[in-house]
Amino acid sequence: MKSIWLIAAGAGLASAVMFLAMMLGTMVALPLAYLAPLPLFLVGLSLGAGASALAGALSSAIVAAALGGSLLTGLVYFIVNGVPATILSRQALLGRDDGKGGIEWYPPGQLLGWLAGMALAALPGAVMLLSGVSGGLDAVMAGFSEEDLRRMLPANQLEQMRDLLKKVGTVVPGIIVISWMVMIAVNGALAQGLLARFGHNRRPRVDIATLELPEWLLLAAAFTALAAWFASDAVGFFARNGLAILMLPFLVLGLAVIHAFARQIKGGGFALGVVYLLLVLFSPLLVTIALLGVLDQLLGIRRRLAALPPT
Repeated sequence: MKSIWLIAAGAGLASAVMFLAMMLGTMVALPLAYLAPLPLFLVGLSLGAGASALAGALSSAIVAAALGGSLLTGLVYFIVNGVPATILSRQALLGRDDGKGGIEWYPPGQLLGWLAGMALAALPGAVMLLSGVSGGLDAVMAGFSEEDLRRMLPANQLEQMRDLLKKVGTVVPGIIVISWMVMIAVNGALAQGLLARFGHNRRPRVDIATLELPEWLLLAAAFTALAAWFASDAVGFFARNGLAILMLPFLVLGLAVIHAFARQIKGGGFALGVVYLLLVLFSPLLVTIALLGVLDQLLGIRRRLAALPPT
């Protein structure tokens, strides 16, 4: 037991050091800071949620001490990194007897549901954070327009770009929260992959092609879409950002459909590579794939694909 807590303490120290590396200002600093939740997931998915919680608390204390002893800084670090790592590690390690001598593990789609739920809970915090900027939310995008766009665009295009940025600015909190969701998901998946690679994983690898999302996500997305369309002012603002957040699980579900289809055709691996390359080059394709995920949730596209003979 003592060795478990020592490992957890080491993970907390590693997480804090990786985050504080961004103070060095080197090329590797930002990637290291992005991977700060990784040690917390490594101990959480191998040793349990208690180890992850200890590592998160220790790393938060170190970060707070290194950045001036601010308790608020440490609390924010723990909420951003420690809380999701602890909760998702705990849920990921839940399992029950499947009646066949094996274990039925907690569904990965439910983990995405937990992540989406935490993201929705974090949305007001992101709004408060941006509202603390001088001039409020509008200043976040307006400042970018005035300071940077004049150097990049001719004068006759500035006004159109300002209008576009003003519209985009209404979902900036959602974009920030989505980037956090991606960071947490990437670190969790990377931790599980590393543990599996070296034989320390407690649950098996996840097959993305079999992913199933909880039904409440679709209901929540439908409700927020209606609110975003019909409501105005504060309700519409939060609904638009909430809808953007809820689309991320459906993006993953859309990728699950593509993976399932790739298994049905020859050269499926190459096709997957092309899809992911297009996602990097043409970001609007993300919306299309998220809508594909919504259709799968409604119509069961993968069940229909499974009934087709392979080609």
